[in-house]
Amino acid sequence: MKFGKYLEENHVPEWRDKYVQYKQIRKKIKKFKAEIDQFKNDPEDQEEQSPHTPHSYAPNSLKRNSTYSNLVKRAAITGSSTGVHSPFDGNQSTGLQLDSVSSGELQMAFVNSLAASAGVNTKQRVLPLHSQNVLQRLIEIQGEMTEIIMDEAKKVNEFYVEREKEAIERFNQIYSQVHKLIQLRQEEETAIEESSTSEAKKESYSPRNKFEKLVNKKVKTENEKSKKKVKKPTTTSSSSLSLSNSIPTSPSMSGMSVDSNSPTQIVIGITPEKSNNDHHHQVNEHLIDSNNEEEEEEEEEYGEADHSGGEEEEEEDSHPETIIEMVPIGDDGANPMSSTLTRKNIILDVFETIEQDMIQPLENKAKKWFKLGKKKNNEHTMKELIQEFYRFLILVKNYKVLNYSALVKIIKKAEKNTELVLNDKIISTADKMMFKTSKLIDKLSGSIEKIYADVFCNGKLRDARKNLRHRQNAEQGTIESTTGTTFFSGMCAGWTTAILILIYFVLYTGEYDDFVRFGTVYNLFVTLGLAILWALMFGIDIYIWTKAHVHYSFIFELSRNTLTYHRVFQAVTVLSVLWITSIGIYMWKSMGNFPFPFVSAEYTPLILLVVYLLILICPFNIFQREVRKWFLLTIWRVVTAPAKTVKFSHFFMGDQLSSLVLMMVQLSQFICFYTVDVYHSPEHAVCIQKGRYINPFISALPATWRLLQCFRRYYDSKDIVHLRNALKYFLSIVVVFFSAIDSFYSTGWTSPTRIIWLSSGLINSCYSYWWDLFMDWSILVKPKTSSWNPFKYTLRKKRMYSPTFVYYIAIITNFGFRMTWSLTKSLPQLTTLLPSYKLVVVIAVIEVLRRGQWNVYRLENEHINNCGRFRATRDIPLPYELN
Repeated sequence: MKFGKYLEENHVPEWRDKYVQYKQIRKKIKKFKAEIDQFKNDPEDQEEQSPHTPHSYAPNSLKRNSTYSNLVKRAAITGSSTGVHSPFDGNQSTGLQLDSVSSGELQMAFVNSLAASAGVNTKQRVLPLHSQNVLQRLIEIQGEMTEIIMDEAKKVNEFYVEREKEAIERFNQIYSQVHKLIQLRQEEETAIEESSTSEAKKESYSPRNKFEKLVNKKVKTENEKSKKKVKKPTTTSSSSLSLSNSIPTSPSMSGMSVDSNSPTQIVIGITPEKSNNDHHHQVNEHLIDSNNEEEEEEEEEYGEADHSGGEEEEEEDSHPETIIEMVPIGDDGANPMSSTLTRKNIILDVFETIEQDMIQPLENKAKKWFKLGKKKNNEHTMKELIQEFYRFLILVKNYKVLNYSALVKIIKKAEKNTELVLNDKIISTADKMMFKTSKLIDKLSGSIEKIYADVFCNGKLRDARKNLRHRQNAEQGTIESTTGTTFFSGMCAGWTTAILILIYFVLYTGEYDDFVRFGTVYNLFVTLGLAILWALMFGIDIYIWTKAHVHYSFIFELSRNTLTYHRVFQAVTVLSVLWITSIGIYMWKSMGNFPFPFVSAEYTPLILLVVYLLILICPFNIFQREVRKWFLLTIWRVVTAPAKTVKFSHFFMGDQLSSLVLMMVQLSQFICFYTVDVYHSPEHAVCIQKGRYINPFISALPATWRLLQCFRRYYDSKDIVHLRNALKYFLSIVVVFFSAIDSFYSTGWTSPTRIIWLSSGLINSCYSYWWDLFMDWSILVKPKTSSWNPFKYTLRKKRMYSPTFVYYIAIITNFGFRMTWSLTKSLPQLTTLLPSYKLVVVIAVIEVLRRGQWNVYRLENEHINNCGRFRATRDIPLPYELN
């Protein structure tokens, strides 16, 4: 691949003017080469020399063997052998330079070198008349070439220095944002540790412990009422255990005493002794300081878990849990308190299981979604910010490598064609420039990789580089395999073609023409067909932008692989298959031979619409979810204007809706038919009569949305041009208004309402046409003089498409398209002008085609404007606000 083509394919489109103008310099080199070739065969020299002179043989010999620069070098080398002083500087690194010698010596040296190269006897010397002028011109050519290439090198260096300053500024912003993110993470970890500690301290306040304390209080109250004296135990088992929460026994239990050493503990001694009668265990408990007031205070403190004393909790947790075997007492050997506790334990176990397995996971998920959701979104934004900055660094790095390579290539090409010495002087200067010597971009790339590894990859630098570079490869156009997409699209296209041929055959034969409610169903299918046609035109636009290197993905703020013409065409083929198949099923049902007559024929369009909507809102990662998500969010931002800032994709989509007015009107009839008319006979249909009141409001909706967007853009930027653009949409609303008035009160073409409607429509079309050429497209450029003669206007110099005549075709065809544009907003008059209501679809198709053409040149203009601002990466807002 030639370097010029390689440079064109790998340059950043927004920085096109700041690259080395490789092709332009090559053209100048060819021009200089042609001029030097004329010096070799100067006819004036040939006419003044006789056929027998040695110089008459020189041009042919020179043409075969050498060029003038070689002759100059040979003159410098062979000057001593010929006995003539060389008029050239021996240092060839500085190129052609004249010494302070006489004109005669200069001419003699030139003739000697000429004759020596031609193999002619040097004793016969003839002075060429223009030799000194030729050498002077060679010096001028060398100077011009050096100046041209050095200007390009300086331009590249200045732009590179500006990008370095931008990189430093953005890096400082990212560094401060990362510091804030790390600080928030540390605060979150601290909060998690504190919460885990508090949960561990609150384990004593589980439902089981609460129940045990309530039982403890009740038993102690009964003990006080019995007023039985507690005897001290004579022996204490060596396995005595201390508990923080005592489990008292029944009043019949003996062996209870108070230990004065530990006033807040309950010591339980388990002494295994056999009785002669029932062989029961005797449980000796030492109760100390069972003050009711303190326990009531403890219960009150338990009610306020967050304010409970930490010392008691630590003291309670310091003792291990002890299981006490309850001794059955009584004649029948049953202990009623033991059975009560067993039932309560089972209930509490169930409650704890429900709390741990069901309530706690739901609570954790709720915290994750509601409390941590914003932080997670900020982290995701932070990750995108770093990735976008890393992409910017790669673009700058590629920029300096490509331009330095272009300088080296163009110097070699110039020396090869002109054989003038250029390399040493230019390259030695370029090697000292910043774009060659600076290593700042490499250092910033390494720092960003380290930051990304520490923050998002657990310190693994290899994984960070893999993630960042893999994303950049995808962003820079790593074309995914389209074999499966192409095969699927071809299969769908074949299916669609087969069904179309079958439908045409049925209609052409005329064997059956009594379809169920054909007039209404026809309009319903046309509504969905217009949406497919718009998607097809949008896919063609993307194909043109891709081939012309228009950076549409950056303009729409999408990754390059998210919205491609392959994916759009695949979606169009799927929708087309469903659409044409539904038409075939409708016709088949109308004939009465359909094998599955579960649904009436007139419901076929409704089923198709439901399928389309399900595909559009499908939450799963199928059917190109990213494209559908972008489309729905953009539509939502259009509808909710001017609530938020309006971006290019928002008002671009608003303009698309302006061309789909007839589809929106038909969609309203779609809803009305399936809510009202489908239950009545065609003679009693009311949607058409009621539509004349609803259609004007629907026709004015897109223009109203765009008008509000213009106001919002003016509010944000204070640029008066947005108010001028708002005037265009205000005129559209005026056309819709007078169209509705004319439909009610017009008496003919001479009525005032009809004249006002025609005038407003003409003004709207002309103003919109002018706005397209000079504002939205910016195709025509006004001459520097203040003349308003339209024939003196010229095309703008910067153009992305070729050949040039496509711009003239767009200028001419857009005038006709704009004249029909007002008719799309005047449905009552349109149905009056056309012989059949079914021909309204023709105007709708023309408007969709016009919008497809408008998109091509609108994106080109936006791309060129971005080139003027050198915006090559997305502007992602900073996630955190810093003081």
